[in-house]
Amino acid sequence: MKKICRHKNLKRLPETRFEVCNDCGVWKGDREDPHAYIKEYYSSPALQIFKQKIIRRSWYFDIHKTVLDSLGVPFLNYERYLEIGCSVGRLLWTLHRTYGKECVGVESSDWAVTWMKETLGFSKDFNIYRTNFEFIDKKILGKFDFIYACHVMEHFENPMKALEECYEMLNDNGWLYFVVPDKEHQSALHTHNWAFDKESLRTWFTQLGLKDVKIGLTKPYNGAIGTEEFAGYYLHVVGRKTDGKEENK
Repeated sequence: MKKICRHKNLKRLPETRFEVCNDCGVWKGDREDPHAYIKEYYSSPALQIFKQKIIRRSWYFDIHKTVLDSLGVPFLNYERYLEIGCSVGRLLWTLHRTYGKECVGVESSDWAVTWMKETLGFSKDFNIYRTNFEFIDKKILGKFDFIYACHVMEHFENPMKALEECYEMLNDNGWLYFVVPDKEHQSALHTHNWAFDKESLRTWFTQLGLKDVKIGLTKPYNGAIGTEEFAGYYLHVVGRKTDGKEENK
């Protein structure tokens, strides 16, 4: 496994809070924690609907499965799944309860984990670790066939190291799937620690040694309000860890 770019050649972008890496193209921001998920967030109308109606629990899952289907990724063909930054567990809930998959979640928000346990009974079904993925001992989590994170990597202090650790946690032929907002969305709406485009994500996943790297796009919108669209796109990037046999053919 090769290491991801460590951005030794950063240049300040004029009139922004970002620097750009001249080697891989990623933007590095200057915010430590741009989101504060508090009680009010978990009392929002959207999550109350999710709490009350089964159909809303699968809606979030359906979005990602549609994207993965379009990219040719067999999302449901595996046994053990890890979600990093699982929030209130909408994807995990459907994977486990509907499809019987073995699931593990890591979530740093106390409110989110409490909400999951009280609403979905996750503590009875599988492990949710209330911690920051960057700080947990990865040996505790084990190995997985599918690792994914939705709108998490832009928050990390060191996403390069996190992705390298994810690679090591993948079983042979397992998939790594990350969803992040693109640079246009970041610039128009808010600043995270990092901002990506298709080229920087493809560079990082290729540097990891992943194969079949593909990137899909979805348009950001606020589902709690309706279908109001925002600037830019969400980037869905996937790559597969091979067992080494393909390269030796």
